[in-house]
Amino acid sequence: MPARAGRSPHVAAVLLTGMRIVISSRWLGAVAAVLLGAGFGGSSADAVPYYSAEFGQRCALCHVEPTGGGLRTTYATMALIPEELSFLRKSPEELAGIRPDLGETVTVGLDIRNLVYQSEQGQGGQVDMQSDVYVGVQMDDRFAVYVELGKNGAQEWAGLAYVLPLGGYLKAGRFMPDYGWKWADHKLASREYLVVEQGALSSALLRDAGVEIGLHTQWWEATGSLLQGGGRNGESYAGRLALRRSLGALNLALGTSILRRELPAGHARAWGGFGYAAAGPAAWVFQVDETGSGRRKGLLISQELTYRVTRGLRARGTYSIQDPDHRERTGTRSRWTVGLDALLSPFFGAQLAASRHEFRRGELVTQTDHWQGELVLHFLY
Repeated sequence: MPARAGRSPHVAAVLLTGMRIVISSRWLGAVAAVLLGAGFGGSSADAVPYYSAEFGQRCALCHVEPTGGGLRTTYATMALIPEELSFLRKSPEELAGIRPDLGETVTVGLDIRNLVYQSEQGQGGQVDMQSDVYVGVQMDDRFAVYVELGKNGAQEWAGLAYVLPLGGYLKAGRFMPDYGWKWADHKLASREYLVVEQGALSSALLRDAGVEIGLHTQWWEATGSLLQGGGRNGESYAGRLALRRSLGALNLALGTSILRRELPAGHARAWGGFGYAAAGPAAWVFQVDETGSGRRKGLLISQELTYRVTRGLRARGTYSIQDPDHRERTGTRSRWTVGLDALLSPFFGAQLAASRHEFRRGELVTQTDHWQGELVLHFLY
């Protein structure tokens, strides 16, 4: 279908607590379709935003890294996951024999994930998505360090000092800057196209040496990162502010974030809004981003709707879209998924999904529409 020149299909842009949320007929249709398709509901990895929505908590509840992802806390491994999240439970006696803490100060963990996929076009294969080992050292109540070792060597490391007011911390090392949600699904637009217009499944481009400051209370959290970037202070940075509130059984969050990253081929930037709404077994998580590299502005929309069928089993539906020039003139890429996300034991999960990839062809988009089946196997500790 040819692009409609001179008029954006996004029919409204409104200000909501300082964020511009772009709404389109296509976006509203996606919400309805995901709601209808949620009875089927697949993928998991670095962090799982729907857990944050369901529990109304910060990602630091489960992770040593205060912004989420990576090494899990002893509480998550020994209590929350086996007692609340996994289908199969472990008895206290079984858990006592597989503690992740090697002593009073040292904790270990891992993530091994493999993707098996097959498309209707006959293309298929397997992808080693993640093979990370984590080590954390808690020197005392205020100081800690963690290291993430992956298939390409050391991926991330940082020291943490909880010495600031308002539950605040100071972080220094090489890490992922805090921006939006740390989506588990590599193929959601807000992850795949955040800094690379043609897409990059790996988030390695975002990791860099830097310092970060974080503050939080029960109802809000804020972080600011200054990164090495091109080697000059001020060229690469990130900032994030999130507001969280629980109203009875309803958990709500709304936030905004900004990112500028100096890359070998030039700079990339992004800013936008994110949030969630959850009640009982249902959770909706979204993110809207405007991206740019100096040549043009792009738009990313990512949504995820989950429904907890029973403990350890969730139906999941997603919709995401990338518009490289904000007006559909150079083409668009969109993806729908429905599937199941199962955490069968505290240490093993599987995600099964069918995804529909749709493309409006243009100068920057030349792919053709297709279906793809995906199976992800996840070993965690």
